[in-house]
Amino acid sequence: MSATKSGEGLLRERDDAESASNLLRNVKQDFKKQAALLADPAYVAELERIEQLEEEAQRLEQLAAAQAKREWELRDAALHTKFLREKQKRCQQEEERAKQENALLQAVVEGLGEAENGEVTQNPEPPEGYGRREIVHPKGEPCPFFTKTGACRFGIQCSRYHDYPDQSRTLLFPNMYSHFGLEHLALDIHDSDVALEYSDSESYQHFRDFFEDTLPEFQRCGIVLQFKVCCNTSPHLRGNVYVQYSSIEAAMKARTLFNGRWYAGRQLTCLYINLERWKQAVCGLFWRQKCPKGGQCNFLHAYRNPGNAFWRADQDLHLESPKDSAEGFRCTPTPRNNYDRHQETSKTYSGSVRNARNAYRSRAKKQIKKVKKQVSRAKKQIKKVKKQVSRAKKQIKKVKKQVSRAKKQIKKVKKQVSRAKKQIKKADQEADQKVKSRSTEPRSSDQRSKKQIKKVEKQVS
Repeated sequence: MSATKSGEGLLRERDDAESASNLLRNVKQDFKKQAALLADPAYVAELERIEQLEEEAQRLEQLAAAQAKREWELRDAALHTKFLREKQKRCQQEEERAKQENALLQAVVEGLGEAENGEVTQNPEPPEGYGRREIVHPKGEPCPFFTKTGACRFGIQCSRYHDYPDQSRTLLFPNMYSHFGLEHLALDIHDSDVALEYSDSESYQHFRDFFEDTLPEFQRCGIVLQFKVCCNTSPHLRGNVYVQYSSIEAAMKARTLFNGRWYAGRQLTCLYINLERWKQAVCGLFWRQKCPKGGQCNFLHAYRNPGNAFWRADQDLHLESPKDSAEGFRCTPTPRNNYDRHQETSKTYSGSVRNARNAYRSRAKKQIKKVKKQVSRAKKQIKKVKKQVSRAKKQIKKVKKQVSRAKKQIKKVKKQVSRAKKQIKKADQEADQKVKSRSTEPRSSDQRSKKQIKKVEKQVS
């Protein structure tokens, strides 16, 4: 067993020695080849030329990358300046809008103040010969419907006399109130589908909002004895508003204030009418829902006032009380569900119109303050943007200078590259000449190669 093991070990050692000798042979051959190549000056010159070309290529790549980076910086700076200019324009536009809004709000506030101080304007009166009194039929038998309601379905074409007084306590605003139901019922009375678009509660709520919006405005001129809004569908009564004051002075003040004003997209027309007794004007069957003529009735189909307000005028009891004294009107007895109670309840739900106006003024003032703050902020932003624009311009100038310098450097490098190429060509030509000359002297080259091979063998050993 020991002999076999020793024999195997010898075989392994022999194999290892053979493999090592083969490796040495291969290494010697490789070194001989390398030594032969290194001994060739043309090969060495070619290696040097390749290294120089690689270095020049790396240098050119670095210069191109630097130029691309500078160009990108230029584009970025140009885009940044463009963005800053657009931002400056937007800030200026916002500032102009804020100034316009501020001017509009101030005009609205000043207009409200003028209205409170009694400085009112109105449309001019028609020229002589074109007033209602001159256009209507000359004096004769009075029109019964006009004397009772202040309106006639025939208008100026009526054959009877319509009396328009110069002064009166009662004012008529034709077609001041408008609602979806009234407009569509007037277009097609027999269309049963129109009633499906709205309900009676919605229409009455709309009238209630109108009542609470307009009545305080009329009460600013004086004590209101009666306030009626018609829901007839006939054109001469549809949406008519009747306002009766306790004095002629209050009615005149209201006419100068409201004639020619705009409300809900309509210009108001105010007329004096001789209407004192409301029992004759209001349709009694309408209250009991038994009027056979419906919306085409020539008497007033009026909405019921919230809280049964002005119930005394409905029954003509206001004629018995003092007319021109505010104290006498206020001291007259009223039922429990009167207009004062309605005002108290309406304040809890919808608020008073005066409170709403005050709230609007306070909001307007707050908006003006906000607008002023926005204007100041916009000015600050504009200053910042201007500073940024100036900085960007300076940066652009610097980048342009750097780009010009880089272009000059690139020109220099190109010249150097061209010179290097010429030198490389000369070196190649000289190397070729040397190789040719050395090929004529084989002994000296063989001796040198042998010496180099010996050196390599020593290094390997």
